Amino acid sequence: MFGGTGGLTVIQPEKVSFWTYIPPIVVTDIRVGGTSLPVNRFNSARVDEVLIVPPGESVSIEFSALDYSAPERNLYSYRLEGFDKTWIQADATHRTATYTNLSPGSYTLHVRGSNRNGAWSDRELQIAVRVLPAWYETIWIKLAGVILGLAAVFGLVQSRTLILRKRQQELEALIDQRTSDLIKSQLQLEKMAYFDVLTELPNRRMFSDDFRKLLALARREKRGFALLLIDLDRFKHINDTLGHDAGDALLIETASLLRSVLRDSDCIARLGGDEFAILLVEAHDEASIDIVCERIVASFIAPIEFKTEEIKTSPSIGVAIFPEDGDSQETLYKSADLALYAAKQAGRNTWRRYGPARP
Repeated sequence: MFGGTGGLTVIQPEKVSFWTYIPPIVVTDIRVGGTSLPVNRFNSARVDEVLIVPPGESVSIEFSALDYSAPERNLYSYRLEGFDKTWIQADATHRTATYTNLSPGSYTLHVRGSNRNGAWSDRELQIAVRVLPAWYETIWIKLAGVILGLAAVFGLVQSRTLILRKRQQELEALIDQRTSDLIKSQLQLEKMAYFDVLTELPNRRMFSDDFRKLLALARREKRGFALLLIDLDRFKHINDTLGHDAGDALLIETASLLRSVLRDSDCIARLGGDEFAILLVEAHDEASIDIVCERIVASFIAPIEFKTEEIKTSPSIGVAIFPEDGDSQETLYKSADLALYAAKQAGRNTWRRYGPARP
């Protein structure tokens, strides 16, 4: 019995009842890698599982005891079967189980809770957690590793034979390469002996050989051919003012122009400097020779571009015909040279044929 401002308060101990409510445990939040999952499917009769996909995903599970009379006094304990060896105690302010970097496999989270008086529920909350393996942790990758290991052993057994075989092949390849280099060097020397390096046209030596062969054929078959000697007008001035690079570019372009207007059967050569020579195998009358010379002159109408410059030049051509203007290399060359001089005296950019009327 206790006295108070409102009267007497009578307490009968045998009628005082204690708080015996045993609250159920529920999931209030689940986060996998920072992403929340719907919790209803984890609180139903058919409990779903938490699936963790690598790499390095974390899982946090928040739980609560449904005793709202004094929730701050509720107590908890949890254990992740397959990971935790003992139960972990928690109070109302720390009711979240967090795990990171779990090994691949299946786990079960067991959670227990109490009411405000510390009476523990015998009903556990159980949540299945499954961590999938990374691709390199799968059974197929492991089997592949075993196979690769066996292959490596086999490779070691075979390596000695392969090394010896490779050395033999290297020696054979070295011999082949040196033989090929010798052949290439020989061909290069032959090319240097018979071709002009800059324009890749036949040089004086090869032209002389071709001239000799054509002369013998023409004598045997009693037919004619023409020799053309070509000089580039103002070449020395271009070479001196714009430099040797410009002169070289002009010579290369000249070779290209001559190839473009002549037939494959005709012989073109660079004799040296800006002097070119042509053997017209099929053209042995003055009319057909004039057509060829006209084409050569016309091909030089457009200026040749070199860097920022436009180079303008023209050809002077001297013509000698076998056998009228000479019956040997020396006499034909002399006749064509005199005709070339006549073309230059006539004002350049033209052609002249050797003859009594036009010496």
